[in-house]
Amino acid sequence: MTRVCLQCSAEFQIKLSRAENGRGSYCSKECYTLADGTLERACQSCGKPFRARRSVLERGWGTFCSQACTARRVTCTCRMCGAEFAAKQSVADEGGGVYCSNACRHLGKQDRVSKTCPQCGVQYTVPVSLKEKRRTCSRTCWVKFMGTDPVMSAVLARARRDQLTSRAPTRPERILYALIDEAVAELAPDLSWERQHLLLDRWTVDAAIPSLRLILQADGDYWHGLRPEYREDPRVRGNVANDAYQDRKLSQAGWTVLRFWESDLIRSRAACTERLRAAITGRLE
Repeated sequence: MTRVCLQCSAEFQIKLSRAENGRGSYCSKECYTLADGTLERACQSCGKPFRARRSVLERGWGTFCSQACTARRVTCTCRMCGAEFAAKQSVADEGGGVYCSNACRHLGKQDRVSKTCPQCGVQYTVPVSLKEKRRTCSRTCWVKFMGTDPVMSAVLARARRDQLTSRAPTRPERILYALIDEAVAELAPDLSWERQHLLLDRWTVDAAIPSLRLILQADGDYWHGLRPEYREDPRVRGNVANDAYQDRKLSQAGWTVLRFWESDLIRSRAACTERLRAAITGRLE
């Protein structure tokens, strides 16, 4: 359809759809700019004079004469790591271009202190709020450090004991506890024993009679490697090695470890009872 420009009164043609949408009042962009009202500005990048619409200036824009000047980049130095990087001229003029990456920005906006990793000796920085909590430079060093530091090992051992105490006992453990109750009630009613007993600030055993220095363990057939085919699983092999190491250390500390297989507790309860009675009787004499 044919329309008349509201700025220069020239006739021009537009699509009917544009007219139905309320557009097409001016024949060109220049007329639209003049009708909107313009002010002369100097480009902050190249210094060239140009005219910008009032509506654009009201939004805080209209500082560059072209897209090329808008995208012009300057070299900046990162305040955090000292690396040089390119930033838009417009960003630098507005006080930006301070950090080369989001990581440096995150570090730069925090009050940080320098620390030395006790595991690997590497220097690293942490926020002041985490100065006492973050003790190592990485998760890997933290795991290794927890295994070597005696204080932290004791904390972990107590946490594992609390976790085991809060859960329901397994079927082999329930049978073992019943056997202990029966044997103690018959042989020494005044004898006390404990479930999930913590030893050497390191291991939590299924049951223990501290006065007799006797430890009682209920081992699952699969996870503790009753049969050779079970030990093909590397996790089972690790458990077997840990059991042997634990027994050796506890024996050196003066404890006697008595282990019962899950299948024996379920199918050969009488034999387990006799074995338990013999162990208690031998230490009472």
